Amino acid sequence: MFKAEVIGNLGADAQIKGENGKQFVSFNVAHTDRWTDEAGVAHESTQWVSCIINDVNTKILPFLTKGKQVYVRGN
Repeated sequence: MFKAEVIGNLGADAQIKGENGKQFVSFNVAHTDRWTDEAGVAHESTQWVSCIINDVNTKILPFLTKGKQVYVRGN
């Protein structure tokens, strides 16, 4: 079993989608690392994680809007 914990910001509002007759909530979470190397050059690296909630009746859907910081835990 694979478990993950992600803290980051939503790239867009969460959307209800459907496939094979089943609906789910889909959203993407981004985390950006920023650092300066020894030469003084600034760097930035963004990692995106795609997330799905199988319960479309979730009460948190109105809060999953672009730019919000979220903590996601699941498998």
